[in-house]
Amino acid sequence: MALQRSIKIPSNDPGLVRYRLGSSKLYLDDVQIIYEALKELERKSGCVEAVSLTAGDAIADEPDDLRDATSEELKSVRLALKDPLVSVDLWDERADVTASSNTESRAVAVAIRDFVKGKRNLRGGYALLQGAFDKCALLSAVIIAGVFLLMDIGLWVYAFPVLVGGACATFVPNAIGAYVTGTVRLIPQRRREARGLSIETRRQLIIGLSGAVIGAVIAGIAGLWSGMGAR
Repeated sequence: MALQRSIKIPSNDPGLVRYRLGSSKLYLDDVQIIYEALKELERKSGCVEAVSLTAGDAIADEPDDLRDATSEELKSVRLALKDPLVSVDLWDERADVTASSNTESRAVAVAIRDFVKGKRNLRGGYALLQGAFDKCALLSAVIIAGVFLLMDIGLWVYAFPVLVGGACATFVPNAIGAYVTGTVRLIPQRRREARGLSIETRRQLIIGLSGAVIGAVIAGIAGLWSGMGAR
């Protein structure tokens, strides 16, 4: 008789499913949508405990409360429902959604995964200069490039690759790691608020640059005029 092996799984063990999230950038609007999806599952299942929302050790009553969270607290925002289990970790590292494998919980987890995936963002995928290696790599590149430039201005052809290499060593591993392990960058604003702020920032920048250019032109004309008068 042939040797047979198998793994026995208890029929009452619901099991768990886990999906990676990101790399994405989310706003309070997006957190609200995820929160409402869990609230809907809570209503359907008749769960005794309400959906919990935490940022680090702080507890929020609703997504809009995250406006008052610190930058450190925003790195570990979690929305969770205990029964049926659905836990959404909107973290800056290892972001994921975990759920019990029953049909309803799994469906919600998949929907949240696809929703966050639709918010993919390269800049949201990593924190600039997050680790010690990042800082050392970029600082070393800047120092070496600076030495090249101080030795001879013609050595910029060596300085430029050093700077590019340092930047790549800093940002590329972060971006790849964020994509592989999952990460979410949470902005404590509504999307329209952030967009309005961005437009205003660009407007102020354009005004400032225009003023600087006009000032430089006027100064140049004044200097030229003074030089002609001295003759």
